[in-house]
Amino acid sequence: MLAATHFEATSARKAFPCFDEPSMKAVFSITIIRDQQHYAISNMPKRTTVPRADGLLEDHFLHSVKMSSYLVAFVVSDFASKSTASKRGTKVSVFAPSEQMVQTQYALHAGVKILEFFEEYFQIPYPLPKIDLVAIPDFETGAMENWGLITFRETSLLYDPKISTLRNKLWVTEVIAHELAHQAKQFYLTYHLNTVSRGSFRSMHATFALTNRHEHSVFKKKK
Repeated sequence: MLAATHFEATSARKAFPCFDEPSMKAVFSITIIRDQQHYAISNMPKRTTVPRADGLLEDHFLHSVKMSSYLVAFVVSDFASKSTASKRGTKVSVFAPSEQMVQTQYALHAGVKILEFFEEYFQIPYPLPKIDLVAIPDFETGAMENWGLITFRETSLLYDPKISTLRNKLWVTEVIAHELAHQAKQFYLTYHLNTVSRGSFRSMHATFALTNRHEHSVFKKKK
């Protein structure tokens, strides 16, 4: 079972009332009601889970940082996960169907290393307490950089060392670097240059250009 969001660029309005425009930012408080056999994640860690009289569970998540509506995300699934932590203590997790967990180890390793690279490069700690990488079957795009919850097409996140090629490994590395570069630049621009808030949708294109530049800086350093 899987239910996942993809709000870029103007689909958040289909899920909840909002001013669905990147220059208008807000703090979001997410609550999800789910069956007991499923698991819910969102941009921020779960604050509490409340049992309901109807047998369902009500998950309350911590308030988000101030962000655009298209970056709000949540996933409800029966996926398995594995986690580790960066040097600064950020929890990094990879979610995938249980039968594919053997293919998640490389993404977990690469995600932590790339996150630590950007923190060192920008001299800014990642602003959230966790980041989830989720493999979505038949995802319409390669990946989406929702803050704290990045969604990926399975082929952009999963890597099996027994059967996958070196090209597959490079692709997974590149996509993870690209999405984490998005987050690093969004935080830097929003909270240090205040550029994103001025430019409306046009600022998204500037962010994409800066993302591509710093995505490739990861590979330059590795060389």
